Amino acid sequence: MDEKKFHKQHIRHCLLYEFRRNSSTTEAMKNICQVYPDAVKARTCRLWFKRFKDGDYDISDRPRSGRRPALNDEFLNETIESDPRQSTRNLAQKFNVSRSTVHEHLKQIGKTCKEGIWVPHELTLENQTQHSIACCKPKTEKEDL
Repeated sequence: MDEKKFHKQHIRHCLLYEFRRNSSTTEAMKNICQVYPDAVKARTCRLWFKRFKDGDYDISDRPRSGRRPALNDEFLNETIESDPRQSTRNLAQKFNVSRSTVHEHLKQIGKTCKEGIWVPHELTLENQTQHSIACCKPKTEKEDL
């Protein structure tokens, strides 16, 4: 568990403790802020106290609906692998998103545009081997002519 999440849950435990002590939200905030300065605001105390008053003592975060990712990186990668010469404009039209969204997702999956072709930004071990073989390949007589 990361530090911030642990801290939030600890403060919520403190809020529940204060609620069960029948403290007011203002008292609870002052008591917690004496130990943890600026850890909780009055609005947060009121929100959690209302939740506790309604009988909900679960201190974990509720799932949020939020916005779904606009673009599936796996599908984008498959599309680029099948035809690496596609432009961000064509990809944006295909996925019904903006060009900047396509570009950001391409950067996230490690693709960069070189001479009109989307290629991996980092060379894989296989690519490195192919490059070294191509560079060290001895010339034949036909290539010398």
